[in-house]
Amino acid sequence: RESVVIRSRLDKLNTMISCFNTGDSEGFTKLWYTHIPLYVRQEDQRVQKCYFMVRVYFLARCWALEGSSISSSSGFLFGCEGSC
Repeated sequence: RESVVIRSRLDKLNTMISCFNTGDSEGFTKLWYTHIPLYVRQEDQRVQKCYFMVRVYFLARCWALEGSSISSSSGFLFGCEGSC
């Protein structure tokens, strides 16, 4: 039998994963800062690496989506709009 605390944590984790899977970087970041304690974010290098890799993923996803919509005459990719 699951406790209320475990179910709550699983719900938060599933929401974060959903934001990641849909490319909602703003939602993911908000949940990250809300639900990952500050001392964990500052002290655990694995958590820092994880967050860094997530940000790289969102940036690469943004560039890939934007790159498919930019004409070949433009040589630069600018910041993503919306959820990127």
